Amino acid sequence: EVGWISYEKTTNSLFVADASGSTLQLFSHNDQTAAITSKKTFTSSPEQVHLTVTATSTGFNLFGSSYSRGELSYYKMNQALNQLTKVQVISQGASANTHSSSFDSKRNLLYVASLGLNKVFVYKYSDQDGLVALTEIPLMGARTVVYDSTYDKVYVATEMYTGASSINVFSIAASGSSYTYKASGSLSMPFSGADIKLNHKFNFAMATAREDGKESIWALPLTASGVADGSRQAFSIPVGYPMPRALEITEDGLYAVVGLNTGEQGIVAFKMNFNAQKNFVSSQKIFQQASPTTWGYLGGTSIPIYGISP
Repeated sequence: EVGWISYEKTTNSLFVADASGSTLQLFSHNDQTAAITSKKTFTSSPEQVHLTVTATSTGFNLFGSSYSRGELSYYKMNQALNQLTKVQVISQGASANTHSSSFDSKRNLLYVASLGLNKVFVYKYSDQDGLVALTEIPLMGARTVVYDSTYDKVYVATEMYTGASSINVFSIAASGSSYTYKASGSLSMPFSGADIKLNHKFNFAMATAREDGKESIWALPLTASGVADGSRQAFSIPVGYPMPRALEITEDGLYAVVGLNTGEQGIVAFKMNFNAQKNFVSSQKIFQQASPTTWGYLGGTSIPIYGISP
């Protein structure tokens, strides 16, 4: 079962993590023909529902989140992409439901969302010491965390079933040798929040919600600095299919692509329309493709999509 797909653009490679086994598959992606070819399979990686890949001077760091084990794993891969080495495994306990991570290369911090523990853990990273626990951001139902370098903020989508799920913004401030995180806006949305992405073109944080009968994409307006913008309206787009999980926003900010957790529907895409003031005007479904399997999308895709034609 595919737990997550991470796209590494400098090598045009797909890192595909297994959510229920010990396999990490590597694929080459041709950005001219869209062809995907198998490159190598590793069998020493624990199951992952999310995988963060970051480039280093000697290759790549891989940070994996194991939901069922409640673990955060740190692996190194060489520049040739043919050797995978386990460096560190941090156990947060089986009830942690470790769900996602995101790397802040400006400060060398790794953010890790632990759904079961209702917090985002912050780890300091160095080549010498690996990952060292630094501080925490308390947040009920923290599921998907994204550090965004454009806005220099932390964004989190929560997965709640009692009370609303939400999109949350946190500003970062240095505090001695650590950091503090100030809540800088939020947006309530239906139960079972899932993925979160940033629309930099029109300044929105956007997330999926999977509540039965209220399946949708929600969008929190942001200022140019990435905090909540009270001068513009939030908006939502009804998806119309069960279990909208993975979310991608094109770089032009005009298209939202949703991976559904139901194989009968697969992928659905929407064209979004905005006015000159960056306010949302309307949306249209432009594409829907069923998955060839019945499982659909357990995690998501991370290939940047630069444009879609209806």
